[in-house]
Amino acid sequence: MSHKFRVRVGEMADVYTDMVDKLLDYSHDLINVDFSVRAQLLHGVVPLCEAVSTGAVPFRYQMKAPNDIPRVRAAFNQWLVLDTPLYDLPMEAVLRLEVHVAQHAGVAAGTSLCFGWTNYLLFGRDKWFRNDAHGINFWPGAAPAYIGPTGENLLGQRAFVLDIE
Repeated sequence: MSHKFRVRVGEMADVYTDMVDKLLDYSHDLINVDFSVRAQLLHGVVPLCEAVSTGAVPFRYQMKAPNDIPRVRAAFNQWLVLDTPLYDLPMEAVLRLEVHVAQHAGVAAGTSLCFGWTNYLLFGRDKWFRNDAHGINFWPGAAPAYIGPTGENLLGQRAFVLDIE
């Protein structure tokens, strides 16, 4: 029996105000987007498996006043199974997570962009697998093509909750 690597994607919360501006269709004072999370296991920059994604989670918000900034939240609560056995993971393996957003309103309708990303180190300095619930901080925008050992954004606000089993 093969024990595939699984990750439960929880809730995205506490999105920065300047990131919310990217979602807003100012001509209609409306946010009409779908969020999804893409996950992939990497060893350095080498993929260990194909990327998998959650289903789309809608977020709709009609602005009520000119300075009305919504609290952007998306509850995924979905399990992703990556096609790599747990026993095959190298100690340097990272879980690349990207939050993608698909626009459905205004001039950006039909477009999709990477809203934020992080590399989550699967093994701690003590060489033990990190198998607990973790709040993960994201870097804003799309991930660069070559990242090297860059991990999670330790100075940012909590933007995402991740459970690993």
